[in-house]
Order: sequence, then structure tokens, then C-alpha cells
Amino acid sequence: MVFPKPYAHPSQQIATYDWVDLASGTGYVNYTCHSSQTSGAAVDYHLTTSDTLYSQTIETLGSSTALDIDFDLTPFNFPTIIDGTAIVNFVMYGQSTVDSVFDVTCTVYVRKWNGTTETDIGSVQIPNSRINGTETHKRIRTAQIDLTKTTFKKGDVLRVTFNLGYNLISGSGVYIVLGHDPRNRDGTYIIPSTDDPDTFTNTTISIPYEIRD
Repeated sequence: MVFPKPYAHPSQQIATYDWVDLASGTGYVNYTCHSSQTSGAAVDYHLTTSDTLYSQTIETLGSSTALDIDFDLTPFNFPTIIDGTAIVNFVMYGQSTVDSVFDVTCTVYVRKWNGTTETDIGSVQIPNSRINGTETHKRIRTAQIDLTKTTFKKGDVLRVTFNLGYNLISGSGVYIVLGHDPRNRDGTYIIPSTDDPDTFTNTTISIPYEIRD
């Protein structure tokens, strides 16, 4: 009996693809976002294939400023090619503490980082969400990102950047939040166990890799 050859992932982070698009010859790997913290209290942000890892912080709050968070995968151990359409899934949160009107904005970037230079290989601008008064906005967002075929050399890093901000129309006291916990625990603002409509804190992105024999 001849057994089919398993697909090998081009980095040691995972042994097999989560799912394969046979028509395009693309293997997808699903990553979740999380954070870690050093003894100096600095918070770092990462990508992981684990859904059992506890993030050091469940969510990140931006108050009066935009959130610009880089989630990095560990460096590749040998060359690999990313090509196709990525899929991102997250909750966009915005709230005002006073009678304000503003639009929550978000752009998600997929990038190659070599330790010196950051190169965009795809991005998507999420439709703005209007917030009126003191209402709380919690909405699930799913978007596709068309990626430029890109070769990652040994030592290169896959980076996913979330840039959340707002356009203030009137008032003040605005804040925005992004969740990033693989275990989907309740945060202070995004609370999956009780939120209505449904929310989650386990922000994910599916990345397409070129399958090679």
C-alpha cells in the first residue's frame, strides 16, 4: 500500500497545513495573535498556531491615539513562499465616554520583516464603523487580503499589523480596543461569554503558502 505524502510546512512552527486549496495548490496555516511580557514590563506581540496558549494580555486599549500593533511569527528556518489570499477575522471595538460621534477605522497589513526593512505584501481597509454618543461598538470583521507572491528567506519574519484608529466628528473621550487571546478569554472590554452581539478575543489570520513537493 502506498501512503500519500504529507505536506511539509516551510517553517518549523508547524508540521502540516491546517487546510489545502487543491485548485490553487495552496496550503493554509491558521495563526492566532497573542502577547508576552518581559521582566522590564515591555509587551511584545506574536503569531502562534496554538489555540491553547494563554496571552499575557487579553486585549490592548488605545485611548486618544491609534493602535498600531505588529504581530510577528518566529523567523523562518529556510526559504518559503507566501502566495494567494489571506483571511483575517477579528472584533473591532470602539466606545466613547461622552456624547461623541466618530468613525472607527482599521487597516490590516501582511508584511515581510527582515530585521531592518518592512515590506508590505498585502493590506485591506476595513469599512468604517460610525459610533454615536456613548454607545459601545463591538462588531466581528472578516476580510480577505490579496497577497503579492513573496519569497521569505531564512531569518525573515512574517508580520501582521493591525492599525486601528478613529476619525472624530464631534466630542472627545474616544477609545478603541483589539483582542488577542488564543483561548478566547473575557477581556475588560471585549467579553465573549456575555457580549450581545457575539464577540471573541482570539484574533486570527489564515496565511496561504505555496505547496512544493
